[in-house]
This record gives sequence, C-alpha cells and structure tokens, in this order.
Amino acid sequence: MAENKDLHFIRILLNAFGSKDKKEAMKAAFKEIKEKGKLPEYQTASKNFEKFLKIVDDYVTSQPDIRNNLETELSESTLIALVTDTFPGTDEEKQKVLALIKKDSVLLSEYERIRNELSAFLPKPDQVQIEIEKNGKPLGVFEFDAATSKILVREVEPGDYVVKLSSGLLLWQGNLLREKLVWTYAYPGEKLPAAAETEPLKCKPSYREDLAEGEIRLEIVPGLESGAILLTLKKRK
Repeated sequence: MAENKDLHFIRILLNAFGSKDKKEAMKAAFKEIKEKGKLPEYQTASKNFEKFLKIVDDYVTSQPDIRNNLETELSESTLIALVTDTFPGTDEEKQKVLALIKKDSVLLSEYERIRNELSAFLPKPDQVQIEIEKNGKPLGVFEFDAATSKILVREVEPGDYVVKLSSGLLLWQGNLLREKLVWTYAYPGEKLPAAAETEPLKCKPSYREDLAEGEIRLEIVPGLESGAILLTLKKRK
C-alpha cells in the first residue's frame, strides 16, 4: 500500500518519540511537518495535522491524569489508527506494531477497549458505502450488493486510485498499472477465460489485499483491455 501523505505526520511524531532526546526530536518533527505543509501535495496533511492537534488538546484537557503526558496520547492515537486501518505505515510495519501490542498485556487491553468503543460507530454491513477516486477525481460512490456483499467496478484503467468509506476513512490507495489490469500483462502466455469479459468474478485476480482489519477484501481482476476492482464485505461472526 502506498504511503498516505495525508497522515504522514503520525509517522514523523512516532519517530520523534522513539528518540533519546525527545524534546529536540519533537522540535525537529514539528519543523519538518510545518515545512512539508507548504508543499501542494501536503496541503491536506497540514489541515489534518491542525485537526489532530486540536483533538489531542481537547482530549488531554479532559483527562487530568494524562494532561502532561503527550506520549500517552500519541500511543492511544496509534492504537486508534490501527483499529480504524488508518495507520500510515506499510502493512509490514503495521503487523510488527500489532505483534508488539499483543505481547504487552496493558497495550493489548487498551487496544481491545478502543476496538469495542469504536465498533458502535463503524458502519454496519448494510450501511457501508464506498467512495473511489481516480487521479484525484471522484469515480463514484458504491454500495455492497445485499445478496452477494460485493462491489464490482468495471472498465478500470491505469491510474492512481483511492478507496475509502463515505465517512472519509481511507481503506486503500495505490497506482494500478496495466500489469494488474490487462490479462496479457498480468498472466503472459495464459489464455483469458471465455467468460471473463462478461463475468469478471470468474477471472483470476492479479492482486488481493484485506482491508479494515480483514472485514473487506480488495481484488484487482484483469481483463482483455481493462480490469475491474472487486470489493467483498466479509460476514461478521
């Protein structure tokens, strides 16, 4: 998964807290975030950072026991990012962090508490709407089919794509090349299934990734001239 520039500041802050001299590291971190915020591609990130600081300030003010402990607040923000699948690192980094959490009974307990609290606010299966953007422009808003719990987006051509919930929660973003969208490039020498053009669901995906803590599966299905994006909502137990 490509790095989410809109939330890049979380990784910068986490790196600062991992330094021995946290005071100086935080100064450097805020300077880096501020400088990047001047660049066009980080304009949204700059606004998100301002919102982040306000949320932290409001929450810390309401919690006297951690009022002077910003590191504790950032740790909670990291847990929230993991629960909501907005962690800005790579999938490998995310798995490493989750592994560390599971080894720490206190962190694991806090992680489960946050998951339980947020579950009430996460959309139910019949309410999930997905927004997809291509090259920074809206491609459409889609709902899962009630019978199959699937969303199929046809005629997908190369470009930069963003998949998110209608609430704005980022699920996935990345660059789709012809190697994933066109069968002859995805599977050189293999014959395209006869029903693939009319029924992409019967075609072998060239890419697969589980999103939202495994509740949604993303698959890229190659076709003759263009591909398809297939999203499957897994049934909750």
